[in-house]
Amino acid sequence: MKIIHLSDDKPFQRNRVVVKKGREYQTVRLEDVVCFYSAYKIIFLYDRENHKYITEKKNLRELEHELSPDLFYRANRQYIINVNYIKSFRSLPHSNISVEMVVHPDEKIIISQENAAAFKRWING
Repeated sequence: MKIIHLSDDKPFQRNRVVVKKGREYQTVRLEDVVCFYSAYKIIFLYDRENHKYITEKKNLRELEHELSPDLFYRANRQYIINVNYIKSFRSLPHSNISVEMVVHPDEKIIISQENAAAFKRWING
């Protein structure tokens, strides 16, 4: 039997996330997650079919470190978005960026002027 040790220099990257649906728990594959968002100290996610779930995570910072930076970007205090579900983005006044997702949550996702350059580098892969 081979024992695998997690190295401190290589961050853990998950393939799925546990969500709560009523009294049951399910898993959602990360490739199906459009975005994670925080509201009322709860982390929610939207999947590609626009279903909304409650995750077991307590904050976006903890979750952010477990996601692949190639796929997910911390857009602001409330949102982590999946590059595969970005429909479009556009510049706003004061160099902010507005992101529209394919499956769009009710709220606009705004990237601040301070993070706009990093977002553009990330989106260009």
